[in-house]
Amino acid sequence: SVSTIRNQRYHIHANLSFAILVAQILLLISFRFVSGT
Repeated sequence: SVSTIRNQRYHIHANLSFAILVAQILLLISFRFVSGT
């Protein structure tokens, strides 16, 4: 059961980092779109 908990933590951390990466990309795109207008 310990390995399953560790796997869940890893998946949660991976999803969190992926969400942060997507958020940064969206912010960069929106900032360029606003500044470009």
